[in-house]
Amino acid sequence: MIFLVIMTILAMVISACQPQVEESAPAEEAAPAEEAAPAEEAAPAEEAAPAEEAAGVTGDTIVLPWNGTLTGPDGADGTNCAKGAQLAAELANKAGGVCGGKQLEFIAYDNKVDPKEAANIGEIIASQDNVIGSISGWATSSMLAEAPILTAAEKVFIATYAAAPDACERAGPYAYRLYPSAEYQGRYFADLLVNKQGKKNIAILYENEDYGVLLSQVGEAAVNEFGGKVVAKEAVSKDQTDLSAVVSKIKAAEPEAVMTFVQYTVGAYFMVQADKMQLKVPVYGFDGIYSPEFIRLGGEAVEGAATLSSFSPESTKPLVSEFVAAFKEKFGDTPNNCAGYAYDVANIIIQGINETNCAGGSALKEWMDAVYSGVEHPGITGTILLGPDRERAYADGMFNLIAVKDGKWVEVTE
Repeated sequence: MIFLVIMTILAMVISACQPQVEESAPAEEAAPAEEAAPAEEAAPAEEAAPAEEAAGVTGDTIVLPWNGTLTGPDGADGTNCAKGAQLAAELANKAGGVCGGKQLEFIAYDNKVDPKEAANIGEIIASQDNVIGSISGWATSSMLAEAPILTAAEKVFIATYAAAPDACERAGPYAYRLYPSAEYQGRYFADLLVNKQGKKNIAILYENEDYGVLLSQVGEAAVNEFGGKVVAKEAVSKDQTDLSAVVSKIKAAEPEAVMTFVQYTVGAYFMVQADKMQLKVPVYGFDGIYSPEFIRLGGEAVEGAATLSSFSPESTKPLVSEFVAAFKEKFGDTPNNCAGYAYDVANIIIQGINETNCAGGSALKEWMDAVYSGVEHPGITGTILLGPDRERAYADGMFNLIAVKDGKWVEVTE
């Protein structure tokens, strides 16, 4: 009996242990097989699907972001600028959208012309799967701040109002600029004043920002090249309101004209105080002063101030007049210079997104390089020609000289 009990217990122990050993072995073997499945799914062919989804191919909406200023000293102009891009997106939606019916969602982000904020917004834009291309809406410093983020994310971005020379070279391969380098404006004014008008003694006023410093250098070099002399060169801050000391220094230098590389707010304050202090010389500013706000802030003191425009709201060219009419109907306002650039930029991005069938940022970049490099295209801001450096190349008729006359911006002869 004892022998039978012992044998029975041994049989039970053996039978209980046997299945655990058999099941655990296959389980150990199965683990690598289970892990191998994801590895096969991660092959390049399988990775293509997420890439397409990231480009917005499977979604119903493509986001078109604008990273610029809506508040602060440049806020009024920046808001008007953003409206140009918004109008382009809305007109495209009315025409059927892009990529077979996807709708565009325009989003304007306010970076307050603060590079840190521009970089933060760049992170937001880069993280959105349904963003393929975006608009860098205001200032070289903001463009450069978001550049490494958008480049890493392979998001094409095109600048509307970044003036500093070689901006695209510094911003990287996904950066483009429709706004012509303000180097052209500096040379244009130096040629106009020194060569055509015979004014040799020139004063320069510039904002102590990236673009202002660079443009003042270009302007000074051009004045010297053409045989003139810079008799005064003064820097101001973007939000400076008391310019009396600056006006005094410039007046004491007895210039025959003043070249300004400032935005409209500080430009208006300069001219108001120059008028009070009897500094009576022609003032020519780069197109940062081209704004209704310049006239509103400066009043009669800005009468006669001149700048350059790539398009005029009074133009009779069908492409321009249709844009101006649509803008006024939508917003009850007249588009400024930057609005024209933003409208052109948005339309280029929309065209590229559509023609690449929403394939993503790298496809949009290839399209930009193939279609817009070295080929002339009509635009609100004149003939658009991008060089191999992704910068807008100089073309005859790129600029129109305009001046404040009877409280309005009008085209004038040189």
